[in-house]
Amino acid sequence: MGVIFLQAKTGEQSLEVRNLKKEALKYAGETFEGHREQAFAALRFFSQCICIARQYGLLALDAITEGWDKDRQEEWWGEDEDIALAVSMIGRDMPLKELLLHMMRKLVDAYDLDEMEQEISEDADGYSGYEWYFVYLYLTAIKNIQRGTPPEQFFLMLRVMVPEKWLTDYDRHCQEWTQTRQETQQEEVWEWRDEEFEEEISITTAFNRIFGEMGPEKIEFIAGEVDYKTLAAGIAFAKEPVRKHFLENMPEWQRNLVTNELYNMRYYSYHWKDNLEAMDRMLMVAGLTGEA
Repeated sequence: MGVIFLQAKTGEQSLEVRNLKKEALKYAGETFEGHREQAFAALRFFSQCICIARQYGLLALDAITEGWDKDRQEEWWGEDEDIALAVSMIGRDMPLKELLLHMMRKLVDAYDLDEMEQEISEDADGYSGYEWYFVYLYLTAIKNIQRGTPPEQFFLMLRVMVPEKWLTDYDRHCQEWTQTRQETQQEEVWEWRDEEFEEEISITTAFNRIFGEMGPEKIEFIAGEVDYKTLAAGIAFAKEPVRKHFLENMPEWQRNLVTNELYNMRYYSYHWKDNLEAMDRMLMVAGLTGEA
């Protein structure tokens, strides 16, 4: 085989890479006959890497390359579920694992695919048979991880490399992985929303209780410790008695600034996260008075 090289700047494949694809297709049948589970494991591993890179950035894949060390894999069991799953896949019997590790590290350490692929090409003559299929699979996967290609598109792109006899199995596996990923993402969204609601309830409840019972002198102290924008954002969604309690216990110049800021926020729309952060900031200051 000739030199393996991808034209990263133009997005076009070189003649050598097209020849590599032809060589990989030549051994596609052998791959799926004798190494089908390894191929499916590699595909799922890369789909996980794509999701991790799309969500956290390429540097997050460094956790996977570090987890390659069996002595360190336990460190990642309690980490992000996507990363933990990808690390767990490392222990599986993937062909050319050292090549895959090398490519993953290059992806994290250097964004120049030309340089990475040129280095890989120097050892290309050492592969034979079904290994060509995995070399092409790994190169294609690394390129698409770098591009941020969605897993569904990645699976569709590689479908042409699957022998017709195994297309049904391939489609079934891809659909299961995609559906599982979608369900996981939906669960993550629900979990995130629940956490946001819990935080909102916790902060607003504490805010209304503590400041609703606080005496005028301590209210004046709080108002003097934070700027008027924080005061306005903090009391914007407080209960009416609490908001009134604050406004009545601050000097006129400060009350004017706060009420003007409240009007501006209502006119230009609120940023609820900013309001919660302001409430939290005021609660922290309240802790200085011994009230929180």
